[in-house]
Amino acid sequence: MNAQPETYTQPAWPVRSAYLAAPGFEEVLEQELTRKGAGALCWHGRLALSAALPVTSL
Repeated sequence: MNAQPETYTQPAWPVRSAYLAAPGFEEVLEQELTRKGAGALCWHGRLALSAALPVTSL
């Protein structure tokens, strides 16, 4: 059994919206979100996180 407490990291900014790209469509989603003004994106695999309020996409 691990006696060490689990370490959690906190993002540099609050996550206000998240977008999941279909497999192979990450670039398409990124272009669409940029065009819609989703702000800076932080990617975690196919999941795009943003500090901006949600925008509609495709």
